Amino acid sequence: MNTATHLWLTPTGTSQTGPHTASATDRGLTVTITATLDHLTVSADDTPRPVVVSCGLGDLTGPPADPFTEPRCGHTWTRTSQNEAGGVFTLTVTHHWIATWTGGGQSGTLTTQTTATYPIAVTDHPITLH
Repeated sequence: MNTATHLWLTPTGTSQTGPHTASATDRGLTVTITATLDHLTVSADDTPRPVVVSCGLGDLTGPPADPFTEPRCGHTWTRTSQNEAGGVFTLTVTHHWIATWTGGGQSGTLTTQTTATYPIAVTDHPITLH
């Protein structure tokens, strides 16, 4: 508690960040789309107004060499979760993707998001993920 918690992607590398490419063909028209992770936003519900942290890809490469350094991507829990429903806070991670597509002589760029939530037990001892 009151210690900054580092956040990162596991596993690191293109399996998490892309690029991911897919193609489909129908009646002679092939469309190809490639999606790459642009950044993450992380929100924790341990305060009256959830704090949202934006994390660039360079900030998410793995655990820190020194856990006591200020995290490039992280959150500081200010109280325990013992009085919360189920004894946990909810950490919401939104992946912001940029997708480029080509097909039929056309091309474009789209943005999309995927979101996942994680229950986090915050105690006076180290945090445990459920």
